[in-house]
Amino acid sequence: MNGNNAPAYRYGAYSAWKPRKTKLFERKISDIITAGALVLLSILAVSAVIWDGARLGYTIVFDTIFVAITAFLLKKNLLPGAFPIFCAVLTLVCSWSFAVTSNVTVRFFSFIITFVSSVVWFSSLSGKRSRGGDLSLVKTVFCSVKRGVVDLPGVFEGLFSKNSGRSKTVSYIMIGVVCAVPVLVIVVPLLLRSSAVLSYLVENITFDVQSTILKVVLGIALSVLLIGLAFSIKYKEKEDEKYYGKTVNNVIISSFLFVLTAVYLVYLLSQIVYFFSAFANILPDGYGFTYAGYARNGFFELCVISAIDLAAVFLSIVFSEKKEGKIPFIVKLPALCITIFTLIFIASAVSKMVMYIGVYGMTVLRICTSSFMIWMATVFIAVLIRLFSKKLDVFVTGLVSALVIVSILGVVNVNSFVAKYNYDAHVNDGARADVYYMAALGDEGVEYLCRLANDTDDETSSTAREVLNELIPVYYNVSPYSYETISSERFSKLERLYTGLGAFSFSRENAYRALEEYYK
Repeated sequence: MNGNNAPAYRYGAYSAWKPRKTKLFERKISDIITAGALVLLSILAVSAVIWDGARLGYTIVFDTIFVAITAFLLKKNLLPGAFPIFCAVLTLVCSWSFAVTSNVTVRFFSFIITFVSSVVWFSSLSGKRSRGGDLSLVKTVFCSVKRGVVDLPGVFEGLFSKNSGRSKTVSYIMIGVVCAVPVLVIVVPLLLRSSAVLSYLVENITFDVQSTILKVVLGIALSVLLIGLAFSIKYKEKEDEKYYGKTVNNVIISSFLFVLTAVYLVYLLSQIVYFFSAFANILPDGYGFTYAGYARNGFFELCVISAIDLAAVFLSIVFSEKKEGKIPFIVKLPALCITIFTLIFIASAVSKMVMYIGVYGMTVLRICTSSFMIWMATVFIAVLIRLFSKKLDVFVTGLVSALVIVSILGVVNVNSFVAKYNYDAHVNDGARADVYYMAALGDEGVEYLCRLANDTDDETSSTAREVLNELIPVYYNVSPYSYETISSERFSKLERLYTGLGAFSFSRENAYRALEEYYK
């Protein structure tokens, strides 16, 4: 073909193309030390989570990883700011939830929130935190994690390659060793089965070869992600700070919000007596409700509605057509009404829960639910302020309040608080002690079970003794199918199941002390 019909490669378009350079940095001694430390710490983290149940060992390893990456990213002339520093401090505080409480819900949210706040802190240290816009915090976390995965080839190209032949040889040796580890997981067990002598020797060694290899494999996998995150944050160039420019016509947004406003207004007016009776601490007449039925009636539905309202109002704020960052009145008015209605819903739900707790006592679920409602109220108040001020970041408020609430629930130990509250109510107010619920509280309930075993009420003490006897296999090396009563003499010969620093937690140690004191 000739002239303009000729393909592009005839004019050198392809010859001018150069492959993208993937290596992000030239390797320094600090990079090697950091990468090696993260590999070792990742193996310890895997061991602390899977083998030791994420107790004190996880807290120590997490804090060490946090400090190591902080030292790696720290720059002399860069001040992170008040919010990132606050995130860093509360992240370390929240991490101690694992060493204190056995509450699974609190520990789960502690894991998520400490990860998010850590990413915010690390990004701020290197000047990579996004600024401006209602989605800046989301963009910071998302982009940091995305870079940590996408830039893995460039990170390891920088770590394992250099011009000198000796450095290349060392890098190749390291790669070969890492690749050999998964193969060892298969080969070592087969070797042990093939040789009776070797199998006998291994059985008489306390060192567990298979679990150690598995820890190493999982630890290396985790370290790859941590190294990718840390090195990409430090060495990757800051991305273009473009705010999401797509908007939706304000008439569409306001029409959508006005429909919701009208529905909520009719709903509120139609049930105003029933809806607000909880504020007066009385049950509404004519409905035949018990306190439990009234507290639960519509509660979870209102929680879902609140979440939908939060998404609707916040997205309206983000995608509305603004002038100089100010939300137009046609969007602001219905958004304000929906926010106020939702705050009323939350206030009513909280008052129901307070009345419910006053009548039936404290449970972990009721405290966690109340905490969630307080968090929702905090976020909606932030949304309310954001409608009139463009300076407030709703996501920042949500993250800070979540860190504070989860830290309190973890470090103060919600399970211990509930156990003490219910025991005091039994002793001081004559409330019936729920022995089985006390056992369901885990480590924190054991101390009060031991006290209830010596209760003046025969039925309570008898039930508590039976439950304690069933709990012994949870803490000591005894068959769980042994239903005979554990005597003091036999108890003194039992060995603890959880030993060592990694499996230690303050609540578990307190449970051990209470059991040993009781059986003396």
